[in-house]
Amino acid sequence: MPNSININPDELTQKKLIGMFENGSLKKEIILSEIEKRPDSDFCYYLLGLIQKKDKDYENALNSFNKAKKINPHNSGILNNIGEILFSINKREEALSYFIDLTELHPKYIMGWINLAKSYQNTGLLDKSEDCYNKALSIDPFNKIANIGFCKLLGSLGRNNEAVAILKVMSSGFPDDKIINTMYAISLFEDGKESEALEVFDKLANNFPNDKVILHNQAVIQKNKKNYNESLKTALKLEEIDSTSEITKALILELYLRKKDIKGFVNYYNFLEKNIKLNRTIDAMTNYVAYQTDENIKPTFCSKPMDHIFTTTISDFISSSKDLMKNLKVDIKDKYNVWEPNSNSTVGGYQTTKNLFLYQEESFSKLLKIITSAVNRYKEHYKDSDSLIIKEWPKNTSIHGWAVTLNTNGYQNAHIHPDGWLSGVFYLQVPKEKKDEGSIFFTSLGYDYPSLNKKKIVKKLIKPTQGDLILFPSSLFHGTVSTNSENDRISLAFDIKPIYRF
Repeated sequence: MPNSININPDELTQKKLIGMFENGSLKKEIILSEIEKRPDSDFCYYLLGLIQKKDKDYENALNSFNKAKKINPHNSGILNNIGEILFSINKREEALSYFIDLTELHPKYIMGWINLAKSYQNTGLLDKSEDCYNKALSIDPFNKIANIGFCKLLGSLGRNNEAVAILKVMSSGFPDDKIINTMYAISLFEDGKESEALEVFDKLANNFPNDKVILHNQAVIQKNKKNYNESLKTALKLEEIDSTSEITKALILELYLRKKDIKGFVNYYNFLEKNIKLNRTIDAMTNYVAYQTDENIKPTFCSKPMDHIFTTTISDFISSSKDLMKNLKVDIKDKYNVWEPNSNSTVGGYQTTKNLFLYQEESFSKLLKIITSAVNRYKEHYKDSDSLIIKEWPKNTSIHGWAVTLNTNGYQNAHIHPDGWLSGVFYLQVPKEKKDEGSIFFTSLGYDYPSLNKKKIVKKLIKPTQGDLILFPSSLFHGTVSTNSENDRISLAFDIKPIYRF
């Protein structure tokens, strides 16, 4: 039997007990022995639940918190932890209901408002999420958790300048806090203030020399400022710390390309090829170098992406699309839009935020069935392809979809979808335009990669019509020709993403 301690809130304060839990000196076995002595102690069950929750033993933690709740049904900490566990195990609606009840019961309990804000954000109710964060901050304006969560929300809403202002104040108040200052630097970066962001990251790197997030962002900004040698030095240090990161390896490869060190690029790629075969960012770069030079390197994910562009139309799958097209446009307009997102891929237009296929509207469900059929047709069409995009098609996939609206003079820069496997775009509204205006283009050159041989840049142009559905490898650079029509160009883009289960 473990050594027993006297866990009696009358003798040892709850604050001290929580402190013991936080520093790891409060063991589960000790709590269990005390519960045998005090089976009616809600606080002992609460502490046991905290330990189990920390160990991610959610089933037993939930059981412990429910026992505590039975004894003390209105305790804010107990209710909050039950809600957090429900959220963690993807019982999001139950969690939302818990947090609503919690805030009604304890309107001054700040964690209730913070968690309710997170729940609303998760369900796409961003306005309600913002209201909850404001209520939390009215209780404690300098609460770190509330401010961090609120700034993340502001970023997703495209209001990065507001996040910068808040985090600047928080940074002054918490000058040594890694999380606050990292977020401040990232917000500065996303707000286009790269020099200021790099200054903060440089300070953070001195204080936290092995932090992967800090080093990655430092390397990216150094790259963007064309300090390629410094960026490569930082990225190689990051690789030493985490040799498994494909993001870091892709960054290193890109830096060799930007330095026009093709020998270094090829040597590093040959090193990577043995272990990384399906990275879409690396494949995009490799395709470009293969087109631009005489180097004998072969992309692995999709060696001939231009030959893997597949065009069909909605009429191939349903007899009448008029009502569906109408409903889709209405349903898309109801979703929150971000003007010219921070990714800079969309200029002169806006995008929806949350995955459209997570909403319950019938129009999205119908479109999903059509896309699924189109994807199956794509796989059948290219079944004899020797590219890994087909040969190693993932067993489990998900779909992420968003709408893109381009206004007059709007366009999309050449970009790829590194998290996707197969990407696509469905055209809801296509204005009649002259020549190539509003067309989608596919190219070997993107992300302002340096030109090595302009004669070998490959480009393909497709002028879509309403109802068209175009599928292509996610590693293929694509963008749009500027639209000059007074009418909006509306499309729904999507990624088929692999789900890896271990």
